[in-house]
Amino acid sequence: STWTSNANGLPNTTIFTLIAHDSLLYAGLIKGVYKSTDHGTTWTPFGLNDTFILTLLHSNSTLYAGGEDGLYYRNDNDTTWLSAGLEK
Repeated sequence: STWTSNANGLPNTTIFTLIAHDSLLYAGLIKGVYKSTDHGTTWTPFGLNDTFILTLLHSNSTLYAGGEDGLYYRNDNDTTWLSAGLEK
Protein backbone atom coordinates (compact mmCIF):
# COMPACT_ATOMS: atom_id res chain seq x y z
CA SER A 1 0.00 0.00 0.00
CA THR A 2 1.26 3.48 -0.84
CA TRP A 3 0.19 7.05 -0.11
CA THR A 4 -0.96 9.30 -2.93
CA SER A 5 -0.77 13.10 -2.87
CA ASN A 6 -4.11 14.67 -3.78
CA ALA A 7 -3.56 18.42 -3.68
CA ASN A 8 -5.69 19.28 -6.72
CA GLY A 9 -7.28 22.64 -5.89
CA LEU A 10 -5.18 23.42 -2.81
CA PRO A 11 -2.97 26.53 -3.02
CA ASN A 12 -0.22 24.65 -1.18
CA THR A 13 0.19 21.27 0.48
CA THR A 14 0.78 22.49 4.03
CA ILE A 15 -2.36 21.43 5.88
CA PHE A 16 -2.53 22.38 9.55
CA THR A 17 -5.75 20.56 10.41
CA LEU A 18 -7.88 17.96 8.65
CA ILE A 19 -11.25 16.52 9.67
CA ALA A 20 -13.81 14.18 8.14
CA HIS A 21 -17.56 14.57 8.54
CA ASP A 22 -19.85 12.09 6.83
CA SER A 23 -18.50 11.89 3.25
CA LEU A 24 -16.78 15.30 3.41
CA LEU A 25 -13.22 16.34 4.22
CA TYR A 26 -12.26 19.79 5.50
CA ALA A 27 -8.70 21.11 5.54
CA GLY A 28 -7.35 24.17 7.34
CA LEU A 29 -4.51 26.00 5.61
CA ILE A 30 -2.61 29.26 5.97
CA LYS A 31 -5.20 30.89 3.71
CA GLY A 32 -8.57 29.48 4.75
CA VAL A 33 -10.71 26.37 4.79
CA TYR A 34 -10.96 23.94 1.88
CA LYS A 35 -13.57 21.22 1.30
CA SER A 36 -13.47 17.93 -0.58
CA THR A 37 -16.54 15.94 -1.58
CA ASP A 38 -14.60 13.16 -3.33
CA HIS A 39 -12.35 11.70 -0.63
CA GLY A 40 -9.60 14.29 -1.11
CA THR A 41 -9.14 13.93 -4.87
CA THR A 42 -10.13 17.56 -5.48
CA TRP A 43 -10.50 20.55 -3.15
CA THR A 44 -12.49 23.78 -3.34
CA PRO A 45 -12.18 26.95 -1.22
CA PHE A 46 -14.71 27.00 1.63
CA GLY A 47 -14.15 30.47 3.05
CA LEU A 48 -12.02 32.42 5.52
CA ASN A 49 -9.51 32.92 2.72
CA ASP A 50 -7.46 35.51 4.63
CA THR A 51 -7.32 33.53 7.87
CA PHE A 52 -4.61 31.14 9.08
CA ILE A 53 -6.69 28.11 10.19
CA LEU A 54 -5.21 26.15 13.09
CA THR A 55 -8.06 23.81 14.05
CA LEU A 56 -11.42 22.55 12.79
CA LEU A 57 -14.32 20.84 14.55
CA HIS A 58 -17.72 19.68 13.34
CA SER A 59 -20.44 19.31 15.97
CA ASN A 60 -24.25 19.41 15.84
CA SER A 61 -24.48 20.55 12.20
CA THR A 62 -21.93 23.34 12.73
CA LEU A 63 -18.37 23.59 11.44
CA TYR A 64 -16.02 25.57 13.70
CA ALA A 65 -12.70 27.03 12.55
CA GLY A 66 -10.10 28.31 14.98
CA GLY A 67 -7.75 30.78 13.39
CA GLU A 68 -4.91 32.96 14.54
CA ASP A 69 -7.33 35.88 14.76
CA GLY A 70 -10.37 34.23 16.38
CA LEU A 71 -13.03 31.54 16.28
CA TYR A 72 -15.56 31.25 13.45
CA TYR A 73 -18.53 29.00 12.78
CA ARG A 74 -20.77 28.05 9.88
CA ASN A 75 -23.93 25.96 9.98
CA ASP A 76 -24.21 23.16 7.43
CA ASN A 77 -26.88 24.98 5.39
CA ASP A 78 -25.31 28.47 5.58
CA THR A 79 -23.06 30.08 3.00
CA THR A 80 -21.16 32.47 5.24
CA TRP A 81 -18.87 32.22 8.23
CA LEU A 82 -19.74 34.11 11.41
CA SER A 83 -17.43 35.29 14.15
CA ALA A 84 -17.91 33.68 17.56
CA GLY A 85 -16.68 36.91 19.17
CA LEU A 86 -13.29 35.62 20.26
CA GLU A 87 -11.08 37.85 18.16
CA LYS A 88 -7.68 38.67 19.57
